[in-house]
Parts: sequence; structure tokens; C-alpha cells
Amino acid sequence: MKKSIILSLITLLFVAITANAQFGRNDLRDKASRLVSTSSDLASRLSDDLRRGYSNSRSDIEAAFIASQIESSARLFEQMVQNNRRDSELRDASSFISDLIRRAPSYGSNSYYWNDVKRAYDDIQRSVGGYGGGNNDNNGGWGNNDNRDDDYSRRIGSVTWKGKVDKEVHLRIRNNTLEYSLFDGIDYGAGTYNFVSSMPTNNKINLYVKKKKGRGSVTIIQQPDRFNNYTAVIKILDDDGGAKDYEVEVYWTR
Repeated sequence: MKKSIILSLITLLFVAITANAQFGRNDLRDKASRLVSTSSDLASRLSDDLRRGYSNSRSDIEAAFIASQIESSARLFEQMVQNNRRDSELRDASSFISDLIRRAPSYGSNSYYWNDVKRAYDDIQRSVGGYGGGNNDNNGGWGNNDNRDDDYSRRIGSVTWKGKVDKEVHLRIRNNTLEYSLFDGIDYGAGTYNFVSSMPTNNKINLYVKKKKGRGSVTIIQQPDRFNNYTAVIKILDDDGGAKDYEVEVYWTR
């Protein structure tokens, strides 16, 4: 009798896990399809602008090429999702798209379409684990990390950045360097940062972010791995109007 009950529970657990995995894949397919759709719209729009333009600047030409590359990459990623490729392969593929997304302009007449592509990509990053589980800190706390106290106590290194954000800035972290990039809004300077210890250049760490000061969202949009030369990218988004002071701590555990 006990064996029968145990077998039934195991069967139910297996069915639940399988159903959840399938739901996750279906959700990822929808998000991949949206990235294809938004990037295709953008690439077509910029291609038409390039064709009709009497004279195009270097930045116009570069933007059209980047949009075309993002569209091609999005279609390949969608195909990988449909072929049920491994999660690790999907994470690697998304990191390549991330490199293209970072080069996208955030100004000009097509900024809305660029931002639409970025939002679609952010949704994919969350699904494939690009944020590493619980790494988003949107409300001044610890995000969705249920083991936040243990994770924070196990940190082996960190870097703290302080600066003023008007709308959107990105922080690129590698080893013991931090680079500031303005994506949108007024530039108030690169701010200041301080490392407790260098971020390891290997795949044996888990990255987290904690917003200590500020009103907007702070998210990890790129985890460090061998394909991006072990570079992490943090996005700080403040869209409430005007500038605000921020203090952000990025830390890592084994």
C-alpha cells in the first residue's frame, strides 16, 4: 500500500515537473516570436529609410546593419527554441544577441522601435536565466531571491557604484574594472565605484545585484561567461522624470 502511494506521488510529481517545463518552453517560444517580430519591423523600417534617404550618415548606416543582425539572430534563436535546444545553449545564444542589443541607439526618430526590441529581449533574458535567478532588484530590496540572506552572507566579492541617473545607464563589469554607458537621458557623469575584490573570470560564480539607494529598477541583463569575456552588464532604469541618486552593489558568490 505504501509503495503504491509513493509511486503515485512520484508519478504526480513527474507530471507536474514535465507540465511546468512545457509551459516554460511555450512561454519562451512566444517571447522569441515577439523578438523576431519587433526586430523585423525595426530592420524593415531602417532599411526603407536607408533606401529612400538622399544622404545617410555613418550612424544611420550602422543602425540599419545592427538591426538586420539582430533580426537574423532573433530568427536563429527562435529556431533553437523550437528545436528544444538545451538551456545552456539558449543562454549562450542570448548572450550573443546581448552584444548586438548593447550597440543599439537610444535616441532618434526610431527610438520607440529600438526600445520595443530591447523590452522583447529583456523578457527572453529572464526566461533563459540570464538574470541568474533572483538577481533583479526593482524595489529597493532583494528582488525575488528567496535565499537572499544566505546568498548575501556567502558573497566572496563585490563592487559598489554611486551616481546620478536621469533615465537609463548601463554598467559593464569585468575583473576589477567598471565602465559606465549612458543609454538614455541626461548624462550626469560616470559616478564613482569601489571594488572589495575583483570579479573572477570563470563560470563558477553567481552574480546578484542590490539597490541600496534609488527609486527605479536595477537588473542584470548579462551574466559573465566565456562568450562575453566574463563581462557582466547591469541596467539602471529611472523613468519617473528627472534625475535621482543611486547606490548599487553588485556581488558574487560561489
